[in-house]
Amino acid sequence: MKKFLIYIVLVPVLIFCNPITVSEIKPDLAKESTEAGQARSGLSPAVLYVSKNSNYLKIMTLNNNLYITDINQNFDLKKYSEVGVESSKTKILVNKDNPLDKNNMNVDLVDIDSNKIVLEKPGLKLDSSAAKALYSMLASARRDGVAGFVLNSAYRSEATQKEIFTYNLSVFTKTSKTYMEALEKTRLLVAMPGFSEHQTGLAVDLFSVKGWHRSDFKGTKEQIWLDSNAYKYGFILRYGSNKTEVTGATYEPWHFRYTGIPLSTYLFSKGLCLEEFYHKICSGNIMKGKDCLFMKVERSQKVYWSGSTNTSIVLEPVKKDLLLLTVKYQRN
Repeated sequence: MKKFLIYIVLVPVLIFCNPITVSEIKPDLAKESTEAGQARSGLSPAVLYVSKNSNYLKIMTLNNNLYITDINQNFDLKKYSEVGVESSKTKILVNKDNPLDKNNMNVDLVDIDSNKIVLEKPGLKLDSSAAKALYSMLASARRDGVAGFVLNSAYRSEATQKEIFTYNLSVFTKTSKTYMEALEKTRLLVAMPGFSEHQTGLAVDLFSVKGWHRSDFKGTKEQIWLDSNAYKYGFILRYGSNKTEVTGATYEPWHFRYTGIPLSTYLFSKGLCLEEFYHKICSGNIMKGKDCLFMKVERSQKVYWSGSTNTSIVLEPVKKDLLLLTVKYQRN
């Protein structure tokens, strides 16, 4: 009688908000409360979160939707209004694993004022909200005696991004052993067309009149000032020196991305890049800042708010199937 050996292969499956791919990170911030289990078991409304500040904010779930209110208010559906999704794209995640949604990427571009900053080339454009924040940041830098900024790059069309990528690939091809090696080196330095933050109109490459190139910008007073102050105006250093493994991009002290406040201040205070932040968000963490909190909302969910004079609620797109809920509150 023949004997047969049966092999069972166990394949590990990682489930979270695909295709965000980041290195393994230990969660260290606030997670759903134990009462969240009530929501999953069908008992509702269940409390997901109660703030510990003086406002006592409460987030509840009912039929997979979220309800936000002051803790002292009784639950009454008639008192809640639906929170609409903002058209702003300042929270979107764009990297080598998360391409632009070309069908939903209307960019509100404005010409950069050459009277406010030196332009390396004419005709540079930026998202209107990012441009306004940029001007405010530059004005503050000038008050601090830092006025030698040069804007190298801002918004890029897909055609322009393709041209830049192709050029760098050709350069690396000449010095690499294989095409794949050249491609890998190029992608560390330049995003592929359709995968670049510059196509959002939210990213800027800033240099200095004394550090006009990638090789000599670091260490200039402009670079040092940006490193310490950009977050105050809604900008983040997108590709940090110790984040290459996570972002998939080399350190770029000149590349800043507009996310808006309070996200920029939160990321700076916690030392997080966007990939790390969204990994934690997708893992179910409620991220708590000094006067704000962030949490994920699926596209299939709705958010309702009872209204509060000390609280503001913003719901913004991150990617096709994911929204970011930002709750900002004033301390009494």
